[in-house]
Amino acid sequence: MSFGKEEPQDNKERLVMRVQDDASIAPIIKKACANGWKIISARGSLELCRAVWIEGTMNGIEVKGYEPSGADLELISGLKKQHRGDGKLVMRADEVVQDYCRRVIPQLEREYELLRHQRMRLGITTTDIDRTYGINLPTGDNRGVDDKFTRARGALIRAVEEREYFGKLGRQPVEVYQTFEDGVARFESVEKKYGHKRDQAISRDLKRAY
Repeated sequence: MSFGKEEPQDNKERLVMRVQDDASIAPIIKKACANGWKIISARGSLELCRAVWIEGTMNGIEVKGYEPSGADLELISGLKKQHRGDGKLVMRADEVVQDYCRRVIPQLEREYELLRHQRMRLGITTTDIDRTYGINLPTGDNRGVDDKFTRARGALIRAVEEREYFGKLGRQPVEVYQTFEDGVARFESVEKKYGHKRDQAISRDLKRAY
């Protein structure tokens, strides 16, 4: 994913985002603001360009390379009404839940199911216990498929955990930031509350489900 100032004069006016798991979008937009850029062009996946458009718009930067939908414009309108001017986004918890239900989780489920069926066709039977003890591990190309499946499963479980967390907050306003993980942008809570026994119990239940 890369983006830069409109009509860049040199490489100093181009930023490249090295996407990693749980990579926040905000810091690189903050850098664009510090450079004094008012208009930027985004290039990359549709999901990531959407995340950059949301973050840039909230920071007064015009983002080219993404055409917002009506739902996107409605989302921005709601965010601006609650914007505190400190760089954080504020949403109602139930709005975050809707985004997870309508967009985030369905995309992750499609990727998970695709890899699950591919894994079955290849006859891969490795379990979590096998991985813990280093037995019954696939080799060659099968290893790559199994690794992708494990990551997709983990991403789906984490997304469901996030939805459950926000669901318990009802209509409360929450501070969120955008992350980009496994090809899908999503909102996550600024105050992480994972690691408690309650969340560990949810994880165990979800792992049994998937």
